[in-house]
Amino acid sequence: MIRRAAGVAKPGCWCFPGGHVEPGETPRQAVGRELYEELGIHVRPTERLGALRVLDSRHILVAWCVEHVGGDFRIAQQEIAEIRWVPGDQIRDIHPGLPSNESVLKMLRI
Repeated sequence: MIRRAAGVAKPGCWCFPGGHVEPGETPRQAVGRELYEELGIHVRPTERLGALRVLDSRHILVAWCVEHVGGDFRIAQQEIAEIRWVPGDQIRDIHPGLPSNESVLKMLRI
């Protein structure tokens, strides 16, 4: 889980890493680019879990399972204040969390 840095939307909230699809980019490419930009890792998207409309937004959140294929974790401090490995059954206990976390946990069947 990542805690969003000051200066980004919903600062201080815990959420799953990710971001937006850029023009000309596929959702799979966006997953790889975003995780590299935010966490310094290379991933291979393995499964699209589902999608939902983000409350009070025009955005659609698409959740993916990924495989780590390279790179060492380093956080983009302008976007991320903290990173933490959290067992799935403990994610609901992290506060403050984004409302979308619950939907992603359901997609993961947690």
